Amino acid sequence: MVSKVCDAPILDDPSLRGASSAVSLLSYAVSSDYQRKLLSLGKENTKLKAENSTNVELLRVAREINDEIIDVPPNEVVPDIIDNEEEYEEYE
Repeated sequence: MVSKVCDAPILDDPSLRGASSAVSLLSYAVSSDYQRKLLSLGKENTKLKAENSTNVELLRVAREINDEIIDVPPNEVVPDIIDNEEEYEEYE
């Protein structure tokens, strides 16, 4: 299509009809290109939305698992950060 738009005889035609034809071809080419890009971006947007939805679900599940791991029975002592070796030996 682009090669048809760039044909020299059409662009060199001095008549109003020739100029109109050249402008119409250019307009059609530009419109078609934008339409094709719009469709492509729409498909990519749909794909990214689905991927985002999947990631949100994975994040939710990971947070639930994290919450389960963090929940410690009340009788069990879990040290926070051990500053020196003496405290470390207490927990061995």
